[in-house]
Amino acid sequence: QEPGTDAEIAEFCTLNYGVTFPLLAKGRVNGRGLAPLFGELKRAKDPSGAAGIVRWNFEKFVVGTDPAGGGQPSIRRFRSGTEPSDAALRAAIEDALG
Repeated sequence: QEPGTDAEIAEFCTLNYGVTFPLLAKGRVNGRGLAPLFGELKRAKDPSGAAGIVRWNFEKFVVGTDPAGGGQPSIRRFRSGTEPSDAALRAAIEDALG
């Protein structure tokens, strides 16, 4: 949905938000031409138990390892309405960071 090239978006984010981390290139998250990463991420369930399509911008995925699962990959999913300060989201990030 975002207009502009990948480079323009990166420049905007750097100048306006001080972003210093790498950004993903634009890609489809639903439907035909789906970016493979999102095909895998969309299998993760949100706290209500729902998986599937990305419903709106700013859906969040926290990727880490599951210590209880012997270090197996773990994906935690939070819908776009989840605020960055949400306790469950913050706990998922802290768990992923170890």
